[in-house]
Amino acid sequence: MKLLLAALILVGCEGAAAVDGENVEDLRTAFANDQAAFNFFVAKGLTDFQAAGIVGNLDQESGVNPNAVQYGGGPGRGIAQWSVGGRWDTSSRDNAVWFAGTRGQSVWSLNLQLEFIWYELTSFGYGLSRLRATTNVRDATLAFMSDFEICGTCASSQRISYAQAVLAAYGGTGGTPNPCAGLVDGYYCGGDGITGDRNTLFHCSGGAVAAMTACSAGCQYNPPGTPDACNPPPSGSGGSGGTPGGGGAGGSGGTGGSGGTGGTGGAGGSGGSGGAPGGNAGSGGGPANTDPGALNGGCSASPGATPAGLPLVLLALAFLRLRRRSRR
Repeated sequence: MKLLLAALILVGCEGAAAVDGENVEDLRTAFANDQAAFNFFVAKGLTDFQAAGIVGNLDQESGVNPNAVQYGGGPGRGIAQWSVGGRWDTSSRDNAVWFAGTRGQSVWSLNLQLEFIWYELTSFGYGLSRLRATTNVRDATLAFMSDFEICGTCASSQRISYAQAVLAAYGGTGGTPNPCAGLVDGYYCGGDGITGDRNTLFHCSGGAVAAMTACSAGCQYNPPGTPDACNPPPSGSGGSGGTPGGGGAGGSGGTGGSGGTGGTGGAGGSGGSGGAPGGNAGSGGGPANTDPGALNGGCSASPGATPAGLPLVLLALAFLRLRRRSRR
């Protein structure tokens, strides 16, 4: 173990970590937690060589020891040697201490620190797209080194050597792992901790894909603890308004009454609203009376009606004839 520590100091990146507190497990590779870390990233949907590339970097940083403190009293902490004053305890919503508080776990837990690496990869990038695009263990190791570790003196050849050893010891899943392996039952957008199309929603159940849904409006990544979901499709456009109704037809004008014998013609009927103008004055035995007073004060005759003064005239004529006869 002392030889191992000396090797880390000599070949590690600037501020290589000590490995006190390392777990004692299967040691087919240099460090006890290599297999646990490798399995974690394969379960998240990475290929075996991509997972090995991450673990090779963690071997160089800390020996995958969650209790590691940077050699010589530097700021590095944990398996990825996050810096005190930065991603270990300070960066807004991107630091291990804050993340541990949201999970209710110790920041010194191996699983917590592995989850934090995945949280950073999926929430802030740190080279996840580049890592996923790699096709071999060497490129995967260098992608994680450059974009996630962002180290100073990186000792890239040693990182690659560690990664190759991890792949040789634990590889075999190839390039098409079960995307739901190791995931809690729930719904995941492709790329959010699961391999697959960005606009596909995966339903994981029992560590396997139960269903897949193509999201026409895109898939919404949600914070840890909240299932991902398809975005709702755009709302449909409203229908066109109906044709305005037409106005009602106006009524036809009234027919003027016919004038009585010697009487005045009846006044023309008034036109209906919106209709044709009123009828002409009715024709009668005598000329139509144009006197405004007579027209306004007289009675308008209806068709076929007897003028109001006719009975009196007839009665007067009959009375005169009787008087003439009686004188004879």
